[in-house]
Amino acid sequence: MANAAGVVLTMSPHGGRVQGRALPLVLAAVVVATSVGAPSALRIGQRQVDAGELGGIVVPESAPTFSATGAPTVERSIDGTAVAAATVEAQAAADIRQPPPLPLPPDHQPLRPAVAPFDFPDPWVLAANGRYYAFATNAGGRNVQVSVSDDVFTWATPGDALPTLPLWSRPGQAWAPAVAAIGGRYVLYVSLPVAADDTQCIDRFVADDPAGPYAPVGDVPLLCNTVGGSGVIDPSPFVADGRVFLYWKSAGSRGAELYVTELSADGLQTTGDPHGLLGTSGGWEGGGIENPVMVRAAGGDMLFYSANWWTDSRYSMGWARCDGPLGPCTKGGGPWLASRDGVSGPGGGSFFTDGGGQQWVAFHAWGGGVGYGRGGQRQLHLEPVDLSGRAPAFVDRAPTGSLDAVQRVPGGVLVAGSAHDADTARPVDVEVRVNGWPLGGVAADGRRYASVVALAPGHHTVCVNADDDVGMSMPELGCAAIDVVDTASGAVELAGQGGAPGTLQAAGWALDPDTDAPVPVDVYVDRVLAQSLLAAGDRPDVGAAHPGYSAAHGWAIEVAVAPGQHDLCAYAADDGTEPSTNLGCVLVTVT
Repeated sequence: MANAAGVVLTMSPHGGRVQGRALPLVLAAVVVATSVGAPSALRIGQRQVDAGELGGIVVPESAPTFSATGAPTVERSIDGTAVAAATVEAQAAADIRQPPPLPLPPDHQPLRPAVAPFDFPDPWVLAANGRYYAFATNAGGRNVQVSVSDDVFTWATPGDALPTLPLWSRPGQAWAPAVAAIGGRYVLYVSLPVAADDTQCIDRFVADDPAGPYAPVGDVPLLCNTVGGSGVIDPSPFVADGRVFLYWKSAGSRGAELYVTELSADGLQTTGDPHGLLGTSGGWEGGGIENPVMVRAAGGDMLFYSANWWTDSRYSMGWARCDGPLGPCTKGGGPWLASRDGVSGPGGGSFFTDGGGQQWVAFHAWGGGVGYGRGGQRQLHLEPVDLSGRAPAFVDRAPTGSLDAVQRVPGGVLVAGSAHDADTARPVDVEVRVNGWPLGGVAADGRRYASVVALAPGHHTVCVNADDDVGMSMPELGCAAIDVVDTASGAVELAGQGGAPGTLQAAGWALDPDTDAPVPVDVYVDRVLAQSLLAAGDRPDVGAAHPGYSAAHGWAIEVAVAPGQHDLCAYAADDGTEPSTNLGCVLVTVT
């Protein structure tokens, strides 16, 4: 975009802005935009370093959640062990530093920022009734958070989908909720603490509305400790081939940690024994794995999971290929989603498909600081994905749009059209190029962009490119040629006998392309100035033929002359920078 009159910011081969460079005289580097966009996103091979990444970050191994009263309560570590809030302070004092980020290939696709500014851990997104419902672990005094969106990008302030807990439980540890449409209603699964012994069980609740409120089914939990350890957490349902499966984690167990149990057709009762699927392999997985989510893709069933310590930037997501809902499953290698691009500790993921058929992964990552002890929140992130290949991949869809108008208007040339990026709700940055030179930028507000650029007289080719939200592409939306003329134009359209004997009348129009103000017109009869006037009469046909200009550009006169033939000429005065324009001369006979 222009940073001063006559100076523009040129573009690197990847579209990034580099040093200022003067334009040739053929271009007047003035941009008058309806709205001006922010600088383009970082490009391939570039990475923004947040202030928090420049030094070590003190992060506790565990962190408190908050009860309905706002008081800190205990929170779990990766293996489900409860950690007191006092331990958080002790660990923070130990100055635990964040590990360095994993190395990235130079052409990696950057991750997008959070789509919601509130604490929303372990998100699960359900598409239903043309809307999107996101559920999350307890926060802000809500047992099961639920937020609603119409477009997956803008999310409402969360409500509580489960305002009343069962009698056997207590507030403060409602973890990793998940919802599925089963049997004509919605079933919510969530892990809750047992008030009597502080272990964790999974229970199910039902509702007719996806947002709830959800009601309990029976008086006892659906699933408690059946394989050893300190409880069962992180439920996720999977409906396939007319069968219902529930995936979960055995907290504090040895050997297998992720399990699956088949449920009844209505999803409310267990019907089979637990099947162990995966255990911790060490390495990047650290102290354990959790949050199992099964997804059916074109290449078969894929089990996604989170690993390492949720309290810091080591938290990541991995995946495994499975022979079917009951396994066996084979891990896909290193972390699929790890800290990078300012996104710290991504995990707790789930998957959904939008109304257009695009699959998305929803996950949380730390925002505002890494760890609750550092003032952070686990915020909601969304990324489009492709699960049809041998391995899951992130998707970036290039912006689309059009160049609808390149036309002369007062003050310059209007460049207008549409631009949309399906991967974000943020306005698309559009670059205007004239004769190959970047002349300026404008943001597409409400999918429309418009910019007025001042160009010198002559022939020009105007092109528009849309900037991808993560800098992976910059497609051309269109090009158009225009001949810029600065001199006034118009015509003498009527000249003849006036309404009374001894009078002459004439009429026409005049327009100065540099302004929409009325143009001064001088009418000469036999080379003598007969009248000066403004071309300000109503001429709708002139306005329609010159979009961007008003209809007030007509003129008309009637003057007394001697009988006989007379030579009438009309001239439009320019704004002072160009000679007057001859609108035409006519020979008139007056009686």
